[in-house]
Amino acid sequence: IFSFLVVVVLFCPWVSPSLLGWVESPGYPRGYPSHTRFNWSRCAPEGHTLSIQLMHLDLEDSYQCENDAVKVTSNGNLISVLCGKKPFEELQSSVNPQLRSRPGGCLYLSFHSDYSDHHRHAGFRGFYTTQDYDECEDPENSCTQFCHNYIGGYYCSCHHGYHLDRDNHTCTVSCTEDLSGQSSGQVSSPSWPGLYPENSRCEFSLSVDPELQLQLHFSQPFDVEQSPDGESPTSPLFTHSHQVKILFESDGYGTNSGFSLSFQTKDKVCLGTVSPHSKTEPLKAEFRRGQVVTVTCDTGHFVNIVTKEYETTCQSTGDWTPHYICQAVNCGRPDIPKDDILVVVESEKPNTLYKSQVKFNCSSPYYTLEGDDTYTCGPNGEWLSTGNDVELPKCIEVCGMPQTSSATGQIPWYLLIKEPNRGGASLINDRWAVTAAHVVDHDEFEPLWYGGIVDGRSKDAVELQTEKIIIHPSDMFQKCQATPGVNMQYTQNMFCAGDDGKDSCEKDSGGPYFVPTLDAGLRPFRLMGIVSWGASCDQRQHKGYYTKVENYVQWIRDTIEATEESLKQQESE
Repeated sequence: IFSFLVVVVLFCPWVSPSLLGWVESPGYPRGYPSHTRFNWSRCAPEGHTLSIQLMHLDLEDSYQCENDAVKVTSNGNLISVLCGKKPFEELQSSVNPQLRSRPGGCLYLSFHSDYSDHHRHAGFRGFYTTQDYDECEDPENSCTQFCHNYIGGYYCSCHHGYHLDRDNHTCTVSCTEDLSGQSSGQVSSPSWPGLYPENSRCEFSLSVDPELQLQLHFSQPFDVEQSPDGESPTSPLFTHSHQVKILFESDGYGTNSGFSLSFQTKDKVCLGTVSPHSKTEPLKAEFRRGQVVTVTCDTGHFVNIVTKEYETTCQSTGDWTPHYICQAVNCGRPDIPKDDILVVVESEKPNTLYKSQVKFNCSSPYYTLEGDDTYTCGPNGEWLSTGNDVELPKCIEVCGMPQTSSATGQIPWYLLIKEPNRGGASLINDRWAVTAAHVVDHDEFEPLWYGGIVDGRSKDAVELQTEKIIIHPSDMFQKCQATPGVNMQYTQNMFCAGDDGKDSCEKDSGGPYFVPTLDAGLRPFRLMGIVSWGASCDQRQHKGYYTKVENYVQWIRDTIEATEESLKQQESE
């Protein structure tokens, strides 16, 4: 027993390949040896296909042709894998029709054998040949009218009156015509009133003197294939122009007769609408040369900052002179100081023109908006509230509303004074605080105020500087009454409060007496009193005495208003 290896490799030239010939396995028909490799390839000329007709196939049979096999590919695509023994009839009916290349393509055949079968097999034999490819049967190369095949190629032709377009496939009718200078005439689709041809493209150019306009009259029936958004034309059609182009196109489908129209000229007129967003006086659809109208811009629109009205004259060319555009008023961005809590809520597409709207909000949760939150750009360039108020809304302090319901930190408006005298105070807005006069009435030192703490010993505090101290000047209350058994004074401007063993103590002066009230489920606090005096801390049997804040409310409001107005005047100067 012996084995041998035969390797046969055929390299075929790519230029001027043979048109026909035989391809067969090594040793055919005596039988192919083991460990054989055989490769073959041919390419078809342009406009031709290459095919192989197998006459005989006798190979070792195996699962999925894993042992001996013939493989045929075309330009990288596997066409067929063959093994075993097949009769000639089966080869002709099911195998050979697949062994064909695309036009101008190549066929690649490879054969291999192993050593596993000791039976003798004849191998394979096939006849290859090239044939002309009939492009006229290929839908990708279809001609719109006539297709003519020849060996190696094809060409298209058209009916009489048509010509091939630049793609050399589409038959079209060219009916472009320049009718410039004619004051009247006729325009129609090709073959009118018969059916217009497919793939037509017609362009008619009309041009007359600039003082004239073209008027089009469409004949009936108007029979053009309707697209979903197509419309029948109005007749007569006043173009208001001295230059017109009429473009007619058709596709490869449809049975319609098309259109016909006549054109003539007419003196140009000026349209009654001179400018958008305006009205004309007198009011007419059109005006003739020399006529004068008054143009008035609509509400919220101006020619310039101060002009809403002007006169204009109709010209022979159909134009108005002078001609201005009525522009919408622009209110600009609302004038809000940089350090103000009031802000504009930005939208995706901000707009400041007439009738546009802006929304306002407060940038801090400790403020609430007082007034309308939405303003509209008015006709005079001012932002207006719902009630036409030009004053912008205000952000006012949220007083008496705690951010937490727990006992610690529940009174966030409480301030601590450490120097020169220890005491307390209460914020009543973002810049003003109230306290007892004797806490801050000191000639040498200005008090230091501390906020944001819940423990007087804490170092985490916000230090607030003193800008101005104002002490109530009146002595209509300074009339005190002696309290029996107590070396203290009491007036009608005071009230006492406390509980057994609980009271304000020494150095609590100026601190608050807050009282919660119920309002629609909320719990706002009110400053009712200011710690004035009391017995020493070891004498808790006595109540604490507090100044009545209600007696000072109007004075506090007047003082704040007058002081801030004075500061504004100083800043403006």
